[in-house]
Amino acid sequence: RRGDGSPVALTGLCPHRGLPLALGRVDGDLISCGYHGLTFGPDGQCVRVPCQQNKPAGADLRSYPLEERYGLIWIWMGDAPADPALLPDY
Repeated sequence: RRGDGSPVALTGLCPHRGLPLALGRVDGDLISCGYHGLTFGPDGQCVRVPCQQNKPAGADLRSYPLEERYGLIWIWMGDAPADPALLPDY
């Protein structure tokens, strides 16, 4: 979750060496890989590469659209556009 409490869903593996980001560190709205320290924003963009000015191609993570409703978090993981209007009414 972001600092404001809104949920975030990103690919769970660092694109550099495949370390699970769950083993990394969360600092505010950012998550850092525990292996080499690549840091990602809540949109999946790589915002920091230690010892480099530029991020390498392919360093960004995929982010997934979410909707929080009825105490659940709904995620759209496919290629179809997210449409919260299609969620069942509980």
